[in-house]
Amino acid sequence: MEALGAFLKKKRLEKGLSYSKLSEKLGVTAMYLCDIENNKRIPMKSELFEKLSIFFNVSIEEIKKMAAIGKTETFKNDTDPNEILELKLVLARRIFEADKMDKKEIQELINQIK
Repeated sequence: MEALGAFLKKKRLEKGLSYSKLSEKLGVTAMYLCDIENNKRIPMKSELFEKLSIFFNVSIEEIKKMAAIGKTETFKNDTDPNEILELKLVLARRIFEADKMDKKEIQELINQIK
């Protein structure tokens, strides 16, 4: 399985879409999409996972697994302390929101962290 960034880039190019066209369809900025493709950012919102799943006709679980691979590559390839801090803040927010999650969502969060 490939990282989410590589998957998105491949599928975007197969469909002949620019960053701006795909980002428009997904409801994100072109810069954000570019950062995901280059493993500089990891999508964390379940809403985006759902949109990606529907648009590219793959399961949400597959999208999450690819995002987890991208997360590993992000830390291998990028040592920018500001981005690492941003990821830590996102993680802290997700943990803080855990009281609103069901058991399955909490387990998925734990698996993403590992």
